[in-house]
Amino acid sequence: IGLWLPSQSELMTEAGLQSWITEGVHPEGYADIPTKFLPNYGHIIYQPPGWTAANTQYITPALDSVFNGDATAEAAMAAAVPDANKILQEAQG
Repeated sequence: IGLWLPSQSELMTEAGLQSWITEGVHPEGYADIPTKFLPNYGHIIYQPPGWTAANTQYITPALDSVFNGDATAEAAMAAAVPDANKILQEAQG
C-alpha cells in the first residue's frame, strides 16, 4: 500500500479507501485526489531505463548551475546532455 496513492485498483473502492486513508495522516477530503482528481486530470509520466541516474548525475546538477547563476542554460545543457544520453543508451541495452 502506498502512503499517498494506492498502488492497486482494489484500493480505490470504498472498502479499499478505508483500508489505507488514515485520519491524522491524510487530510480531510484526501480521498478526492485518487478518486476524482487523478482519473480526470492525472497523467502518466514514463521514465525510460537509466533516467534516474542520468537525471541525478547530469541533468539536475546542470540545472542547479543555471539556477545558481554559475552557467547559462545553453552551456549547462551542452555539457550535461551527451553524458546523460550515454547513460540512457547504455540502459537500453
